[in-house]
Amino acid sequence: MLSVTSSANIFYSYDECFDEAITFLEDLESDLGFMVSVDDATVILNDAYAACYCLNTSDVCGNMQNE
Repeated sequence: MLSVTSSANIFYSYDECFDEAITFLEDLESDLGFMVSVDDATVILNDAYAACYCLNTSDVCGNMQNE
């Protein structure tokens, strides 16, 4: 039962971090006044997602915030 609950929380984090990464990219493009290239957008989305995931997941990035 614990593993199912844990997995559900991880999937929720994926959705939340994906939304945050997209919002970050949209805000960045708005601030810049132009759309970035597909390659740059991919890097930005990956970095924003990884940062969000690490800040919210102690078992992956060693952050003790949620414990």
